[in-house]
Amino acid sequence: MIQEEWTSPPFSGPRKRLVTVALDWKTVSLGSELQMPLSSAECKTYRIYALVDPSTNLAYYFGQTANTLFLRWRDHLRKPGDTKKGDWVRELRADEREPHIVLLEEFSGYRPHAYERESYWIKRLRSEGTCF
Repeated sequence: MIQEEWTSPPFSGPRKRLVTVALDWKTVSLGSELQMPLSSAECKTYRIYALVDPSTNLAYYFGQTANTLFLRWRDHLRKPGDTKKGDWVRELRADEREPHIVLLEEFSGYRPHAYERESYWIKRLRSEGTCF
């Protein structure tokens, strides 16, 4: 369920749209606290995913993207970064292995929703013991 309400700022400028989205697990309110207007152009299809160790089948890294999973997976391999995740990817590649990418959830929404859902999946899978 989505409820919309338009507000006029106390100064001259565009009105901001406040959006409340009721999800089955939580209600997320967006709008003035974001300090940005929401438009349909900002609504995208997001994918919450996990990078999984191919030998243990445990999730090592969680992320979210508005790109395809293949493009995001490829980016992780091409630019692993100077992080624990990057070290892990380089270690796998040195052993001629690659992480698997697993889709956890796909939805249409806004970037703040993606962060919330990513956080949800991290907490859920940690509590289930299915990640490092």
